[in-house]
Amino acid sequence: MGFKEILKKAFSKNREYKEMEEQYRMQKKFEQKQKNSNERELERYYEEERQKQIKEQLTKFREQRKQEVWKTNQLKSPNVIKGKSMGFLSLKSSNFDKGNMFM
Repeated sequence: MGFKEILKKAFSKNREYKEMEEQYRMQKKFEQKQKNSNERELERYYEEERQKQIKEQLTKFREQRKQEVWKTNQLKSPNVIKGKSMGFLSLKSSNFDKGNMFM
């Protein structure tokens, strides 16, 4: 496939997406024009209330995560460098005790 074909394919997909997006916007506008002003206002209030609830839930979850991070005690957590599970990192490795490890 040549470079021109790749560009042509990419631009055609982009154009199709833009056309679909434009159709969706036109459909939304048409639906909004069919409703009377009271219905539009009521829907706007419902949407605002829904957004408030979402924001409250997000702040609650963020606060919980923040508390979980601060509740863990990093001072008592095992030290990775000095830990015995990572023997090749410790200074008391068997290779260091014998002198030259290549002999």
